[in-house]
Amino acid sequence: MLPYDISINRTYWKYTQQFANKYKSYKFVLGMSGGIDSEVCAETFYQLNIPFRVVSLRLFKDHNDFDLVYAAKFCKDRKIEHKIIPLSFDKLIKDVIPKAVKYGQFTHAISQTALTYLFEFIGDNEILINSGHNPDHYRGLGLGWWE
Repeated sequence: MLPYDISINRTYWKYTQQFANKYKSYKFVLGMSGGIDSEVCAETFYQLNIPFRVVSLRLFKDHNDFDLVYAAKFCKDRKIEHKIIPLSFDKLIKDVIPKAVKYGQFTHAISQTALTYLFEFIGDNEILINSGHNPDHYRGLGLGWWE
């Protein structure tokens, strides 16, 4: 039997490759926060030579800039296209949440709903892939942001 971490790695690679093969007619866009979960996902795509580009949300002017530095460095080091998309608090409240509710994308967490804004930057022939746990940066939103 393989050690725990090696077994998970092989399983994750296997399912990622199967996913890429199943949807090979699409382009992949990875939502990357700069955290370890999204970096593991991106590194898996990279190691498997599955082409992708990266989008990241910049929350409320600067609330997640610390994490975005890691996403930007990851992409720069590997020559991966990376776009940082700003999301203001006002836009979240006035546009993103109402639209998410309208289209049934509102979940139990405002932080996850914020990610639906990324769909605005995804083409018809692209699949957006988010992984892991959305960063909990803004206590001012109350319950739902601190999951």
